[in-house]
Amino acid sequence: MGLVIVGKIVNTRGLKGEVKIVNYSDFPEERYQKDKVITIYNEVKDKYFKYTINNVTFKDNLVYLTFKEVKTIETAEKLKNYLIVISKEELTPLEEDNFYHHELIGLDVYYKGSKIGVIEEISTNTAQDLLRVKEMEKSYLVPFMEEFVEEVNIKENKIVLINLEGLR
Repeated sequence: MGLVIVGKIVNTRGLKGEVKIVNYSDFPEERYQKDKVITIYNEVKDKYFKYTINNVTFKDNLVYLTFKEVKTIETAEKLKNYLIVISKEELTPLEEDNFYHHELIGLDVYYKGSKIGVIEEISTNTAQDLLRVKEMEKSYLVPFMEEFVEEVNIKENKIVLINLEGLR
């Protein structure tokens, strides 16, 4: 069973144990619901913990949660930098030709028949998602659009680009 990161606790808010989460999920309303049990992961200690959502507020790409198990700011502070994770089985199925970011990161990038790099990350804070392609010692951004991307093949671990004009 693989796990997927859907958020990260980045701070606290208020004095009653509320945490601020940067959301990575396309479906935050499904992920974060009152009385839902979620799994958080401490990378440093390599440990998983279950918490029950008591209250949830959405603002932009942020989610503010209180947990039934967390009553104080001191306890909430200890959760900073923990990751919110779900099993791959819990992912909402996507329509054809739509992909989760974790599926794209690490794909080999091909251009004109040759492997030129690897997808390093996805930037979503622009009008169009951008693929960061790592090529040898440099990296650059490629819009994730039909004008630039010819094919995405998850099974073959590759993405084929058709246009790099002015991007490299």
